[in-house]
Amino acid sequence: MGRTLILCGFDPKIEMRKLTARLLLLCLSICFAATLPAQKGKLRKAALLMETLQYEKAISVYEKLHRKDDQSLEPVLGIAVAHRKQNQLQESASWYAKALELPEVQAATFYDYGHVLFQQGECEAAQAAFREFLRRKPYDERQLELQDVCALYEALETGVNNQIRVSAPNFNGPYSDLAPAFYNDGLVFGSVREGEKRREAYYDLFFTRPLAEDRPDGISLSYEPMQGFSDVLNGNFNEAILSFNPDFTEVYFTRNQEQALDEKRPVRRLEVMVARLGADSTWSVPEALPFNSQRFSTAHPALSPDGQRLFFSSDRPGGFGGKDIYYADRLGLGWSSPINLGPKVNTEGDELYPYYDHDGELYFASDGHLGLGGLDIFRAEDLGEGQWGKRQNLGQPLNSKADDIALVRQADGSYGFFTSNRAGGRGSDDIYAFQERRIQLEIQLLAADSIAIRESLPIAVRGEEYLLFSNEEGKWTTWLTANDCRYLRLRDERYADNPLEICASAAAPDQDQLAVKWVLKPAEDSRWADNQDGALLEGLLLDELTGAPIAGADLSLEGVDCTMSVRLTTDDTGYFSYLADSECCFELSASADG
Repeated sequence: MGRTLILCGFDPKIEMRKLTARLLLLCLSICFAATLPAQKGKLRKAALLMETLQYEKAISVYEKLHRKDDQSLEPVLGIAVAHRKQNQLQESASWYAKALELPEVQAATFYDYGHVLFQQGECEAAQAAFREFLRRKPYDERQLELQDVCALYEALETGVNNQIRVSAPNFNGPYSDLAPAFYNDGLVFGSVREGEKRREAYYDLFFTRPLAEDRPDGISLSYEPMQGFSDVLNGNFNEAILSFNPDFTEVYFTRNQEQALDEKRPVRRLEVMVARLGADSTWSVPEALPFNSQRFSTAHPALSPDGQRLFFSSDRPGGFGGKDIYYADRLGLGWSSPINLGPKVNTEGDELYPYYDHDGELYFASDGHLGLGGLDIFRAEDLGEGQWGKRQNLGQPLNSKADDIALVRQADGSYGFFTSNRAGGRGSDDIYAFQERRIQLEIQLLAADSIAIRESLPIAVRGEEYLLFSNEEGKWTTWLTANDCRYLRLRDERYADNPLEICASAAAPDQDQLAVKWVLKPAEDSRWADNQDGALLEGLLLDELTGAPIAGADLSLEGVDCTMSVRLTTDDTGYFSYLADSECCFELSASADG
């Protein structure tokens, strides 16, 4: 049958969306049993069309069933869901309204109806639907966020994270790119790319890294040309959505199963595979994890930072809804049985693309929690012992009216990536970079007569254990995030101690650079030994044989009768200085290349 799309078992807004829906027509052949009773047989046919993302065909089947029996709830709900999956919100709301008039309607239908109205900005009508939902299900985990959805909508629209900047890196292609993972000094992600001998589009794993000449203190948007990640992993199936262990010797990724459960209904569901890096730096043949099954999908693996817990998404029986997030703990060479994360995270809808960061917070995409688009990105804190804190919708600009999924963050939280099919992208799905608004701060040292000081001077920065130096022009540059401040003190005996505090808030809202002039006054006493704050330790580091100064040497000051530990670096003249507590004695050691 050829290669099968990796995400054919999941929602197109979750996996490949508009592109996938077209391509599946080329690679799926569905046969339906003719021996079933007509009604059940057609419902089964519609359900399979929904699973294989053929929503328009599913709507056609459901409409025929509805015309024969307009009091049957399942076809009406099927049409409402199919329109919603295609982001046809007005049509979806109309069919949900019809479903509410039918007998045996469940509480979840009022929630889904309210959610569709909420996405269209009709928050007052949505509030009425949620009020009825809570009347029928008063102890639902979402009850607090449903109390005032108009205020929530305004908060999400105006931007919960209004200091976050979003940009598109240059490696996105014209089809679909999604779910990057950090790998050494670059990124690995799934991408649909054309090839000379390819008759259909499919996912493979690709690698890229930032260009060497474009690596500023902030995030880079210019990357090297993509290359296939591994010929072993990029096999005869579609591969995407991956996670590495801490030392990058294991990779877990999602692919289609080799065989379908039923040859008459060849739906190849998803499974999680693992491969290990060998001594020859090649990946082993991928192996399936033990909790995969042909009866349901297991996908979107995400290892915890220590590599001991694996999160994933699955529609296995026993969950709360469509797809739920589970985890399994490492046991020797294997894994424990999967554990559902529970109702704080999972809903009747779909929860997908988990990511567990270094701060103990879980990020995931959901269409079951209230959001702006079909899928929004949420965050929940791990409280331990299976408990999760309050969910937070990340709001704009990370979330949008479209689908936003698969968020990952650098270990220090300085920047990250996510995937979206929002308007303005290059392909059907694109990878976007995000980071907190950053302001470049440049400080110019000036003498009392406002003439620039053109020499390198030592600066002590609060929060740093070592001295930093201005450049030879007397300028010092750093980056501030939106809420950052810098408290600076000059450490040069020729100038009076004149501390400076500067905060990012001094920059205008649309300003990404801040220039500050720091005027220094001559010291009344050229020695700092009598300074009430401490004593100045200073010196020159010289080559014993030549007497030449040693620049860029690393110095270590270890307190003998105190607990101070300081790291310094000599400047271009071999000079170093440090204002220390006058009651502390230090042992000094130095090291330098050569």
